[in-house]
Amino acid sequence: MAVRVAASGSEALLLAAQPLRLEADPGCSTGSRGVSVGSRLLPPARGRDTLGGMTPVLYPLSSSTVPRAGVIEVPCYVVRSFNGRTALLSPEDRWVAFDFASLTERDFELATGERGEEWTIQALIAVDVDWLVEVMEAASRNQRTLGVELDDVWYYVSPINLEPAVVAERYVVVGLYR
Repeated sequence: MAVRVAASGSEALLLAAQPLRLEADPGCSTGSRGVSVGSRLLPPARGRDTLGGMTPVLYPLSSSTVPRAGVIEVPCYVVRSFNGRTALLSPEDRWVAFDFASLTERDFELATGERGEEWTIQALIAVDVDWLVEVMEAASRNQRTLGVELDDVWYYVSPINLEPAVVAERYVVVGLYR
């Protein structure tokens, strides 16, 4: 059975045979509502722009809304270009599961605290693991901060887990910080 739920301008498509429970979602931005089925948190809706393409969708978070547990769907992104410091990304039409229970105590501290120059977490996305390893090594060698640009907004990027876990055989979930 498919149920479509609209809440605060965000939509979620839920495919489940279990009862629904609508509750505040600690993984969504303040004031929004999320849909929870058991411990599974559903993502914000995928949007379409006026030209029919996918608009960038992020799984929004803040340092005060990172949950300790729950599984979410994180949007995947592909690299369009990379200049040695910043990658221009485009959304794929694919989402991967991420379990907040995989965060160690140190991962959780990093996600909920400030990084470097007062950077705080803004969102989660998933990127190709091979690309991420390659560019992180290059950025480290050249003592550069690795960033991504989405819709003309620059974010510092870092794996959400200190020991990144590959999901769906080729993606790593990363935090976007501003």
